[in-house]
Amino acid sequence: MFHHRLGVIDMISIEKRTGNRRRFEFNRPFSCIKMHWGISYDVLPLLSWRKRTIIWLDYEVHLNDRVLQDVSLVASRIRSGSLLVVTVAADPGDASDPSAPKIRMTKLIARLGKTGVPADLRPEHLARWGTARAYRRIISDMIVTTISDRNAALAPSERVAYHQIFNFHYQDGVKMLTIGGIIVNPEDAQRLGPEDFKDLRFVRTGEEEYVIRFPILTEKETRHLDARLPGGRLKLTPVWLPDVDRQSYRDLYRYFPNFVEAEI
Repeated sequence: MFHHRLGVIDMISIEKRTGNRRRFEFNRPFSCIKMHWGISYDVLPLLSWRKRTIIWLDYEVHLNDRVLQDVSLVASRIRSGSLLVVTVAADPGDASDPSAPKIRMTKLIARLGKTGVPADLRPEHLARWGTARAYRRIISDMIVTTISDRNAALAPSERVAYHQIFNFHYQDGVKMLTIGGIIVNPEDAQRLGPEDFKDLRFVRTGEEEYVIRFPILTEKETRHLDARLPGGRLKLTPVWLPDVDRQSYRDLYRYFPNFVEAEI
């Protein structure tokens, strides 16, 4: 998608499962994707950060100190005009156990250390989507703190600021969080600032999240809705089509994946 839609030809993919190296190499969609093998916190320090970068730190695990180490390293080196996005699992786990709140907090402290957890965070705050909200706060604080340290030795014209653009909550088997934003100095902020994204309905610049709800629709139903979008004519759709799926599709249709099945 980055190559097709944006024309990016300088791409890097970091893969820790080195045992499947030959298979990953075979399935590279384009030759311009360079594979780097190893754990992210071993590979990231070795990369060049001279170019503006779109970096997506995509983890399947819960937030931990290694993830924050990666986030801090990138925030300390990434060039102005770049985009930093982070994805982590944020599922609170079993809610039926009466001791679940205490267990969540114990596990969070074990992963981040006592000083890595906000002092005002309570076990009951981690229920449902509360874990994702806590993770967003911790990651954002790490980015802001790192940038503050980075700016200390720089002239005002070279100092950078972080502006959140994304705060997605969604289900992918388990609850997931994706947050991110741009890092810009004063000069680049004149060309690329938070206000440039204000017309996109999914942009979230603070604590409020954008919940991605995937509609359950058949291919025939999506084609029916496509013929009535953009605009507000979805009311003309069949009454048996659930309104929640109809509205979710309206929000996502431009980004909805298209698949074609064919028999040869």
